[in-house]
Amino acid sequence: MNCKIKKILWIIVGVFLLGFGGAMLRLSGLGTDPFTCINLGISKVAGILYGTSTIIFNIILFIPMLLWYKKGIGIGMLINMTLLGYVSDFCVYMWQKIGVTTVELSNNFFLQCTFLIIGVLIFCLGIAFYIEADLGVAPYDALGQIIELKGNIKFAINRVFTDILSVIIGFTLGSTVGIVTVITAFFTGPIVQFYRNLIRKTLS
Repeated sequence: MNCKIKKILWIIVGVFLLGFGGAMLRLSGLGTDPFTCINLGISKVAGILYGTSTIIFNIILFIPMLLWYKKGIGIGMLINMTLLGYVSDFCVYMWQKIGVTTVELSNNFFLQCTFLIIGVLIFCLGIAFYIEADLGVAPYDALGQIIELKGNIKFAINRVFTDILSVIIGFTLGSTVGIVTVITAFFTGPIVQFYRNLIRKTLS
């Protein structure tokens, strides 16, 4: 298979895994990752779909990317910023169709934790596929690179700041903040790296 086509397939797989895992975290009622948190808040206040909110938010963040981080622009960025939110919305809808809702899960702590753990693992696997494809980065992920480049603030430091700011804004707008927010902040990196090593060994 052509290398470029293979990497595009990786991105598509990654986006669907991100959407599915993100949907499980949304339904768990125990919080979400910072990006999802702020966009759920925006969608709630604006009365629009989460998927629509992510596109609008990404378009706004695409402006500094277009100005200062053109190397991050690629088909991977386009697929991520246009599809991810709607995939997540669709997965939430399908779970709800079979009776799995946040209210139902809140009555069963074991199921809540199951959705949390499986959701985080699938979410991180999606990130790993998307990163390994190396065909562009989503505007939110590029933001840290831009701040490091233009503001001379290390990515590891400014990413923590942008994530915290996203969570604060999302919470203010009505998003749920919980244990998932903490887990994604501290454990996403190591889990994603484990998956990336696995992908390289088995699929490269």
